[in-house]
This record gives sequence, structure tokens and C-alpha cells, in this order.
Amino acid sequence: IGLGIPAEPLFRSRSFFIQAQTFHTIIMVNKEEPNRQVDRTADYNNMSSFFTKIAQSLGYKNNMLRYSGQSFRATNALQAIESLNVGLNDIVVFYYSGHGANWDDDEWPHMAFLDRQYGETTIYNKLREKFGNAKLILCISDCCNMDSEGARREKRTYSGFDPTLTKKLFTDFEGHRSYEISASIRGQYSYSNRQYGALFGIALREAVSSALTGKTQPNWVYVLEKAKSLTLELTDQEQMPQFKMNRW
Repeated sequence: IGLGIPAEPLFRSRSFFIQAQTFHTIIMVNKEEPNRQVDRTADYNNMSSFFTKIAQSLGYKNNMLRYSGQSFRATNALQAIESLNVGLNDIVVFYYSGHGANWDDDEWPHMAFLDRQYGETTIYNKLREKFGNAKLILCISDCCNMDSEGARREKRTYSGFDPTLTKKLFTDFEGHRSYEISASIRGQYSYSNRQYGALFGIALREAVSSALTGKTQPNWVYVLEKAKSLTLELTDQEQMPQFKMNRW
């Protein structure tokens, strides 16, 4: 079931109220998938914790919707998108971890929900169409563009992030942006560690964390290129993530 936390006003009077910025996250990970409970649960927990820390660092309200088990369905993903009340310059993240495939002319994967396969591009376009007032949109499909296997990687934990650097990465840019991100290009597997979860998810968290250490000026080109290089390194050059950016 979804675990949403609705945004609440910081101050209310009879005539007006001030609304806090909100970090909206939709997490779709089936922890109960047969023979994959451990790594899927790792993805579910790690990404939930990671984006919660980002929201806290930004000082944003944290509106997180999570779907697993029998709620791991495309219909619920679409209902979650429709349910979001995204204010001006809020942030929206859609994260999927599970099986994926590619069987049409689209270079981006299809996500294998329990009820149907659903293209990442379709989800991405819905997010952009519905949330044009968002400051940043991230649509992440952490899945194969073919199928999935296992690999090994050390577990990493992340503490709080520097608020100033977090704001520079997530909000300190002109206009509005959205990124479509998938863990592999068409025709590739997406590898996962049986204990710690998807290797791309590990690489992405590592890249964001690196950008928020103060060693470099945070920006999404750096983050996504670093996530790509780390994923290639972890998979012996067999898996290369892809991304594209839109701005308005």
C-alpha cells in the first residue's frame, strides 16, 4: 500500500497560509518477488532512506508513496502520479526497481509490473505533462533493458547531506528540469547484488553522495556521468546507463 505523507502548512491564519516545499517520491519495488526478496528489499529500503535524507537536507516536506507486494502494479503507479499535489518548484522522483525488457522501437525499457509491462517513456511523459511546475523531475527505471543477473558489491551507508550543496544540486538552477534515467541501454542486462540490491542504484547513490561532499560543484551532468562510469566499472563494462534531460 502507499505510505504517503501529505504536505501541511507551516503557518495558517483565517485569511492565508504558507505552504512548505515538498519532495514527492514514488517508489515501486516488489520486496516479495520469489527468489529476489533480499536484494529487492535492499533497493526498497536503501532508496526510501536515501531520498528521505535528501528531503531532510533540503528542508522539504517528505511525501513518499511506496508500493510492493500485490500493490506493485502499473495501475497503482498511475494512480500515485495522479494523486500527487505538486506545488510550484516542488521535486518529483519516480523510482522503479524490478524486471525490465525492451520489445518495441523505444530505446527505454518497459517495466514489468504484476499487472502489465509499462514503458518508462510513457511514465516519464506523464510526469512531465502533469508536473510542469516542478523544479526537478527524476524518472528512474533501475531495471534491465533485457533481463537480470547477480554481481557483488560492498554495502555503503549514507549519513546526512550538506544542506547548501543539496540545494545546489536539486534546486539551484534556472527554470525547470526533468531527467529520464534507465539502468542500461537497449539490449543489456541490469545486474543486481543478491544482498545489497541493484548495482546501478548503488552507483547512483554513490554519485549523488560524491557530488554533495564539497569536492566538486554539484550538478546533474557530473552525477549521471559518474553513475554511468561506476556502473560500467562494477559490471566489467557490461552495463551502461542512459539518461536524457529536458528543461523549460
